[in-house]
This record gives sequence, structure tokens and C-alpha cells, in this order.
Amino acid sequence: ACGGSEIPSPKFAAPVLETRVMETTLQPVQRDWDGIVEAIDRATLAAQTGGRIADLAVDVGDEVAEGQALARCTAIEQQAGQRRAAAALEAARAGAAETATAFERATTLRPEGAISQAMFDQSKAAHEAAQAQLAAARAALRAADEQVGYTEIRAPYRAVVAARFAQPGETVAPGSPLLS
Repeated sequence: ACGGSEIPSPKFAAPVLETRVMETTLQPVQRDWDGIVEAIDRATLAAQTGGRIADLAVDVGDEVAEGQALARCTAIEQQAGQRRAAAALEAARAGAAETATAFERATTLRPEGAISQAMFDQSKAAHEAAQAQLAAARAALRAADEQVGYTEIRAPYRAVVAARFAQPGETVAPGSPLLS
């Protein structure tokens, strides 16, 4: 290029490519498959306590969210049991406080010889029994609270109601199916 000589011509020529534009259309492909659509999770919700169905908020085909209230039973008996358990807890607390005071007094009087060993042992046993009654009363109140909670049936997960086995106003016993 700098020497003034001519540039040699290539020994072969590049082929000329011919291009064409084609218009195509996409034809949808339809396939038929035989099968059964089945739920992965399926649950039949049953009453966990007895009562009358006060409200049934869903019907077959309704979509429900996890935790949504689906049905509610009357809670008259359960709430009465809850009140009885709360009263028993208060009585147990009072008894425990009384025996704690008596045991504390016996603990200070026994070393001085003012009370006998038998009286001290009785005071200690009464105190321990009162503590056990207090624990039992607390457990009974928790159980009563659970029974009240059982009167409201909630969706265990997001789903569609497939079947309804009960109607508002019906009386149900524990284990009676309500919804699927």
C-alpha cells in the first residue's frame, strides 16, 4: 500500500447469498388428555364440642382463606363451664394463700418448740395440697377456655368448600362432620 504496487486481487470470490422473506402463521396445537383433578389436601371439619349451629358462613363452592371463620356453634354450656372454672380458680387461690400463711407461721414456730412436729407436718401437707389444687384449677380453666374456642370452626388452610353436612339450627355432637 505504501510501495505503490497494486493490491493483488483475491483468488476466490465470496458467494452472493440470496435472501427471501417468508411469512408464517402459528397454528395452535390442541391436545386432549384424560384424567382426574383431585385435591392435594382434603379435610372434613367436625364439631369438637356439642351445641347448636348458630352460624354457617360458607356454602359448597366458596373459596375460603386460611383461618377464616366457617361455622360457629352456641357456646352457652362452654361459657358456663368457663365461669365455673374461673370461680374454682379463685377459691383455690384463696385456699393456697391461707395455707401458705399457716405454713409460714408453723415454720417460724416449730424451731421454738411452740408447735408439735405433727402440727407442722399437717400444715406442710395442707400447704402442698392447696398448691396442687391451685395447679388443677388453672388447668381446668385452660381446658374450659379450649372448649369455648372449639365453638368456632376455622379453615385449616386456603381451600374450596367441597361439601356441607350441616345446616344452621342443627344440634351437633363432638365428631359430627360439618364441612369438607
